[in-house]
Amino acid sequence: MQQSRPLLEWHIQQFIVDTPNIGFEYESEVKGYLHDKSPRKITGVSVHNKQSGKEEENLLILL
Repeated sequence: MQQSRPLLEWHIQQFIVDTPNIGFEYESEVKGYLHDKSPRKITGVSVHNKQSGKEEENLLILL
């Protein structure tokens, strides 16, 4: 069974939209990664919002 790329992307987007602890950041750009004492483990990202000009740090919760 094959599917087109747009169909696959639509299914992935729907999964993300239906997951309550995942959100979309539009008009934003990742400026860097946040990490704990070991630079091998990413704990979040630094994000620049292009509309407001604000820099924000978003933490990732990894289970």
